[in-house]
Amino acid sequence: MRIANRNAQEQVKSLTPFEGSNLNATLTSRFYVVYSYGYYPIYIYDLENKVWFECIDKYSPTTAKHITQSRPTEETIKFNQFQMKAIL
Repeated sequence: MRIANRNAQEQVKSLTPFEGSNLNATLTSRFYVVYSYGYYPIYIYDLENKVWFECIDKYSPTTAKHITQSRPTEETIKFNQFQMKAIL
């Protein structure tokens, strides 16, 4: 589903895959993943354990905006980008 980035949080709340402007989310049998620029995981939801992970590394101004636009409403466990990629 194609959306405006400002509507990303609604999609994240419902774990719905979407395509925005350099912001997207995918759903697999185990994970819901929100990506900045299609490769940089900023949020991961573990469907099995029902927990959110958030990347805490420093970002470009655009990725920082993606983080704000797609932030989950639940608490997150913070990891660096390497730990995030290892989860996947």
